[in-house]
Amino acid sequence: MLVCPPGCPAVDGHTLMSSSPAAPPLPLLRSPSRAASAVVILIGALVLVSWQLNIAILKSFFPGGVAMNPITALCFILSGVSLWLLSRETRTPPLRSIGRACAFIVAAIGMAKAGGYLAGWDVGIDRWLFRDRLAPATPYPLVRMAPNTAVNFLLLGSALLCLDWETRRGRRPAQYLAITAAFISFLALIGYLYGVRSFYGMTAYIPMALSTGIAFLVLSAGLLLAHADRGLMAVVTSRHAGGLMA
Repeated sequence: MLVCPPGCPAVDGHTLMSSSPAAPPLPLLRSPSRAASAVVILIGALVLVSWQLNIAILKSFFPGGVAMNPITALCFILSGVSLWLLSRETRTPPLRSIGRACAFIVAAIGMAKAGGYLAGWDVGIDRWLFRDRLAPATPYPLVRMAPNTAVNFLLLGSALLCLDWETRRGRRPAQYLAITAAFISFLALIGYLYGVRSFYGMTAYIPMALSTGIAFLVLSAGLLLAHADRGLMAVVTSRHAGGLMA
């Protein structure tokens, strides 16, 4: 027979064991998308500082590697700021407008650069910063924005613009765009790991830098976790068998 101690409520003759209140989660765990945006901003800032101070190791994250273009680093900073301001906790309209403006700039730069590759003309956006320092001692004449990098900025900038858009069937286009960008970035990392150049670059163009691929994966994860209980991510994060398998 179970004896209920003083102050312990009982229902139907059974003792209800009251558990101690759980400790509040860390802010980092409470807002993983904001943590991802902070990491992306940090990566972009470190690369810009490395271009200013001419620190080669911070440009590529490993000796002799492909360096991240300064405009690419700036786009990562804008993307991180956009994700931070467009997260669910932010409700101030002016801040959300700034976040959408940053996302639009990122998408526009990606579209202009990707369109330039397709059309065969050079818009020169990736030479706006540190123009006199973009000729490294590598097989490539200039540190440019790679084609797959431009496509990813177009995808993720568009995903940030439609981050809160949900269709009538409960689907969120931003999540599908982020998954596509994550797949391109994951291929690049696999290519670097196993030495398969076709996974992270095209023969005639400079490939995606390793640091760029890492930053894209973090940014894609932050976008997916911004609404982890909605759309496709609701299946992944559910406690049912499908969520556990995913």
